[in-house]
Amino acid sequence: MPSQESHHPEYVDRTPRSASVVEVFAEWVARVPGAPAVVGGFGEVSYAELDARSAGVASVLCGGGLVVEGAVVLVLERGPHVVTGMLGVLRAGGAYVPVHVDDPAERVAWLVRETGARFVLTDAVSRGRVPEGLGADVRVIDLDEMAPDGTWSEETRFSRVDDTWRDERRSPDSLAYVMFTSGSTGLPKGVAVTHGDVVALALDGRWGGGRDERVLFHSSHAFDAATYEIWTPLLRGGAVVVAPAGRISAEDFGRVAREYGVTSTFVTAALFNLFTAQDPTCFAPLREVITGGEAATPSAVAKVVAACPDTVVANGYGPTETTTFAAHFRVDAGDVPSGSVPIGRPLDGMSAWVLDGFLRSVPVGVVGEL
Repeated sequence: MPSQESHHPEYVDRTPRSASVVEVFAEWVARVPGAPAVVGGFGEVSYAELDARSAGVASVLCGGGLVVEGAVVLVLERGPHVVTGMLGVLRAGGAYVPVHVDDPAERVAWLVRETGARFVLTDAVSRGRVPEGLGADVRVIDLDEMAPDGTWSEETRFSRVDDTWRDERRSPDSLAYVMFTSGSTGLPKGVAVTHGDVVALALDGRWGGGRDERVLFHSSHAFDAATYEIWTPLLRGGAVVVAPAGRISAEDFGRVAREYGVTSTFVTAALFNLFTAQDPTCFAPLREVITGGEAATPSAVAKVVAACPDTVVANGYGPTETTTFAAHFRVDAGDVPSGSVPIGRPLDGMSAWVLDGFLRSVPVGVVGEL
């Protein structure tokens, strides 16, 4: 077992945006093929197994004619298929477009049209959410028809595979995903994120751990928090812990954290406040809990800090456009803010500017816009 000092492979010494998600993941497959990559109530999926399954997805997508940076819509329940599907799309050189579980069929059809997607990845549970009439050129691929080793049966009409994806089809500047937000106009707005953006987030120096990192994946994969929950552990040699389906209580959260050795998680400010009211000790098994999405509530933060002295509470700030987080503030146990909780300092490779109405930098203490 590597020492604490050797948790990270050589790529952490590079500029984070100099590698693609696929390259960083491949280095971990080579280093720790038998280590768990995805864990949950379904069991464990090792790095080697995730490598084989995502290769199967990439092969069938390329065999179907997926172009570089072509969109692939994900209509899936939270689970290991989400991780396999995302990684498979990236390995094929495409960009995934996640769909919320409660999005109606009309929204799914709109996303397919808006992105020009020719592929929809789904599974047996979610197949009914894929609308009819998407067009003859749109292929719907059921990941449950793929064997655990990444092979496809002769019976499936998607059995044609193509290994050209093994060539260099992506770079740090390649599109990794498009995530749709409500937008300031009320119309869905697609935010495009690159491989380099994802790698920079995952390898930021603020996140602790390495091979012992276990991050809870409990957000919707169509919410940008999932970028942190999935790629931070996978690109550091850790494991994604998939939460049970449906909403969970503070009691459920604490049980899952203890059972699977969760080290960190992100929860929205609303959920953080709810769990704190139900049972603030539910965060005790974690090394760090990050809250954000809205302004953090100082009283709730203080309550968790007091109840969980060994758990770091942090405020994470950033719009979807900055790849989940742009700034991070660690709350020290002896200095819990009584007023507003600061958003902290920018992540590695980022800068925060406070400007006036003419986009000029303002002095310290002068009101401006971030």
